[in-house]
This record gives sequence, C-alpha cells and structure tokens, in this order.
Amino acid sequence: MSLFLIDSLLAAPVRGLLWVAEKIRERAEEERANDEASLRLRLADLNRRLELAQIDEVTFIQDEAALIARLEHLWARQDGSADQSDTEPESVENRRE
Repeated sequence: MSLFLIDSLLAAPVRGLLWVAEKIRERAEEERANDEASLRLRLADLNRRLELAQIDEVTFIQDEAALIARLEHLWARQDGSADQSDTEPESVENRRE
C-alpha cells in the first residue's frame, strides 16, 4: 500500500505537466479555428464590399490574395508542412500602410 502511495506522489508532477500540455494544445486548436473563421468572414465581407461597389476590383484582388495567403499559411501550419523559418504572410492592414 505504501509503495503505491509513493508511486502516486512521484507520478503527480508528470501527470500535472501532461494535463497542462493538453490544455495548451486544446487552446491552440481553438485559436486556430477562430483565426480561420475570422479570415473566412473577412473574405465574405470583402466580397460584399465589392458587390456594393465600396471597393474597386484592384483593391479586392489585392486584399483577397492577402487573405487567401494567410489562410493557406494557417492550413500549412495545421498540417505541419510549414517549417519554423516561414514567416506569416503580410496582413491586409500592414500592406496598406
């Protein structure tokens, strides 16, 4: 009985660390899903603004390309095919400045 107690006490920090790692992984997946949803909403809004003639076609093409590049980068990170040296594509807001 006491050997089981000692084993439990020694394993507690490892179990705690694994629990924290799992929570971090879950949070990262949630953020990735939110990022993807946000980018998809921005694409839809961009299409709406073009249809309402609030932006011209050149602006639409440039902004759409930037948003699609960010989505593709996000998908590549999700698949694990992007290496660590890859930089995130330039955001639409940063490109306009």
